[in-house]
Amino acid sequence: MRYKHFGDIDIGGFLIHKHLCREASKDFELYCMGIQQLRDVRFGHCLRELTDHDRSRLETLVGDAPYSEVLKYMKEHNVKLEQEIVSYYLGR
Repeated sequence: MRYKHFGDIDIGGFLIHKHLCREASKDFELYCMGIQQLRDVRFGHCLRELTDHDRSRLETLVGDAPYSEVLKYMKEHNVKLEQEIVSYYLGR
């Protein structure tokens, strides 16, 4: 059986994913929580800038393989995105 986690594309969403995997002892896949969504033109007007707090918290996970590429992209482009924006367009 496959498990998926769909959360905000921000440090909180990734920390929740990490906690969920650890507590459930399951490997949840990240669902629609990647660079592809951050680059998607449909969501461009909804991207938010990282706060100073976001930036400092990013460093806690940037070395973890499941998150490293997207966190690097977020840091380089100063962006984050709420899952509700992505879910609005799913299935359209």
